Amino acid sequence: MNEDTILLISLLKATTEHSTYLIGTLKQKPKHDFNVCIKNIDTLIESLEKSLNEAEKEMLQETTDCIHDLVKDVRQQTQIK
Repeated sequence: MNEDTILLISLLKATTEHSTYLIGTLKQKPKHDFNVCIKNIDTLIESLEKSLNEAEKEMLQETTDCIHDLVKDVRQQTQIK
């Protein structure tokens, strides 16, 4: 898989991993739609990860970690908790 694809998978993965910040803020239909979306993305990520070799899996993890660090930095700089 090429680097751009791994980057996009990392963005999706980081998004689903940060989705817990919305727990309790969405109500009824938006909450249901969001949960379905996250579940589908998780299924897609799981499927795509199975086709990665070890080097690509490592790149995916490193890229996802960088995205998490970036989100943390943005929260600190903007004082979003």
